[in-house]
Order: sequence, then C-alpha cells, then structure tokens
Amino acid sequence: MHKHAELPLFVEIGEGAVEVVSILVKDLRAENIVMLSGKTSYKIAGKIVEESTNLTYTYILENRDVVRKLIAKLSYGDADCIIAVGGGRIIDSGKLLASELNVPLVTVPTTASHDGMASPVASFRNGEVFSIFTKPPSAVVADTSIISRSPSRLTRAGFGDLVSNITAVKDWKLSKEIDPTDYSEIAASIAYMPAKMAIEKTPTVEDLVRGLVMSGVAMSIAGSSRPASGAEHKFSHSLDILGIGRALHGEQVGIGTIIMEYFHEVT
Repeated sequence: MHKHAELPLFVEIGEGAVEVVSILVKDLRAENIVMLSGKTSYKIAGKIVEESTNLTYTYILENRDVVRKLIAKLSYGDADCIIAVGGGRIIDSGKLLASELNVPLVTVPTTASHDGMASPVASFRNGEVFSIFTKPPSAVVADTSIISRSPSRLTRAGFGDLVSNITAVKDWKLSKEIDPTDYSEIAASIAYMPAKMAIEKTPTVEDLVRGLVMSGVAMSIAGSSRPASGAEHKFSHSLDILGIGRALHGEQVGIGTIIMEYFHEVT
C-alpha cells in the first residue's frame, strides 16, 4: 500500500494565470531558476515568464539531448527551481530534470492534450514509448487564455485522455480481487468524477484543465498510474509499438476507452 504522497502545493487555473508565476517563485524562495521551453511555447508563454521572473537560465529544448546534457551539466545548487513552459514533451523533461536535482517544479502548460501537467509520470519515446515515475510538480499554473488558443485537435486529445479515467478506474476496481491493498477509493474518485462529468456535459477549457490536474493528483495519491491508465492505455501503447498511424496519445486512448467500455458492459 502506498502510504506517502507528494502533491502539487499550488494550482492556479484561469485567464491570466501566467502572471502569478513570478509571485510563486518568490514564495518558493528560489534564487537559481531554470526555465525549459520550446520554440513555439516560448513565444506564446515563456517570454512572459522570462520578463516577469528573475531567471538564471533559459533553455529552449529542441530535442531530448538537451535534457541529457542539462542533467550532466547542472548539479544541486546550480538550480533550486525548474519552470517548464510548454506541452507534454517540455513538461516531462522538466519532471525528469527536477527529480534528478531534487528541486521544485512549476509547470506552465500551453496545451491541455493530456494529464501530464500535474502527474508524477513522465513519458518518453525511444523507438517505443516508455514511462517513468518522477516527483510530481510542486505547482501548476494553467493560463486558459493561452491554452484556449492551442490547436483544437490537442484539446480534443485532452478530452480523450480525461474520459479514459472511466475505464481505467473500472479496471482498477477489478484488480481488488487480486490485491485489495493496491486500490484507493479516494484516488479512484478523484480521477473518475471529472471524467464522468465531462461525458455528461461538454467541458469548458477550464473544466478540462481542472479534470486533467485532478487526474494527475489521483496518480500521486495512488503511487501509480492506475487511476488514469488501464486497458485503454495498453491499447494505445500497442498502436505505438505497431507503428500504426500518427495519432495523438489522447486520441488513441479515447478510442481505446470506447472499446474497453464495451467489454465492461458485456462481461
């Protein structure tokens, strides 16, 4: 049974939220701040953070090699806070770097394509997709005025990732028959409720982001990805391994959710 959980201490969701980043790092008493961003996300949000925050370094991540070099270059003391501004690739890189340096991570998502903005899981691709468990972000700052301007396909993918919690939780409940101590009703409820609400009523961007953050928090409480990853995610991973198409993660798990929900209903 997982008995210790690290959770985001601060979550800000709404229009203009990016403006609180500078206040947040002061509260964290961070002096050596490293910001990670991408070319596009820097123009959209990273520049705002850079202009309002006394950053020590800014790195534009063009590929994973930059992260590997940073891990080798930076040591404890070189950075006491990481800010990751961007989509899933940037945020997952921030999780890895912050975990290696054992410093707080502030995520500033520019899209709402999946629940990585608040989760303790980082996914990478090296021929095939693999995931590692990391420290979760200490803070999540989601500016909906920025996220709402991202491509609609990414937002739809985020909806797919959120509703996948429905079958993930159902799968997790089945596992109680094998190991009752592996299941957490609290984590399951936190993951399931926003997913169910998204099905019943079309969510706003703010609703979607809040649901994805809750999904990440549920994983931290559970100490695993079980509240948000079941057979529908195995389906998505299989597509990745087989190299079928170029769909987004949320699109694939969304289709997987429909298939797995059918199996739950007929069995």
